[in-house]
Amino acid sequence: MRYTMNGYVWNVYLVPPHSEMLMRSDGSFTCGMCDRNTQCVYLSNLLRGAFLRKVLMHEVCHSAMMSYDVNMSVEQEELFCDLLATFGDEIISVADDMFRVLKSAVA
Repeated sequence: MRYTMNGYVWNVYLVPPHSEMLMRSDGSFTCGMCDRNTQCVYLSNLLRGAFLRKVLMHEVCHSAMMSYDVNMSVEQEELFCDLLATFGDEIISVADDMFRVLKSAVA
């Protein structure tokens, strides 16, 4: 699979859970990884359902930050990506509902 973010093409790969593509710098493994150098998102092929979607959203958020050259500390970036992956649907839904009300009120 692939997607484009700000003109950058990103590829998404499902890989085995102990793939080197999911290995952190400390040698531990994670279930998703976004690689700036290869412009790839790697996801464990064991992920399913809502957790797969959450991890995908988290990694796509990293790719957006990289594609738009948004820089923050590693800790801040992780918090932001977790916020989006966990609460993004609700935030966008509330904003969309409010926008519909505001749009009709000023029309």
